[in-house]
Amino acid sequence: MKYAFIAQHQGEYEVKIMCRVLSISLSSYYQWRKRPLSTRAQENEQLAAQDSANLHGQSSLVWFSTGNGCLAPARMDMQSQTGISAYAVAQPTRM
Repeated sequence: MKYAFIAQHQGEYEVKIMCRVLSISLSSYYQWRKRPLSTRAQENEQLAAQDSANLHGQSSLVWFSTGNGCLAPARMDMQSQTGISAYAVAQPTRM
């Protein structure tokens, strides 16, 4: 998350200063930037692109009540629809 924060705000602040404030080395940040995205992150990007391509911006996620006042995404057989496992959808991604 620290690396993604730096990448997201590098236009506003110097990378060197953000690395120092977040207690990470400058070289480790640049190594992170060079790494290719994981398979899961690539699948998540593909899902995000598919979701944004839905007609009129309607979301493809279905939500249900957990019974304690919270909402959670319903488990759907997304793999048969998209070829991507539903588990991959719920995982955070690196930016």
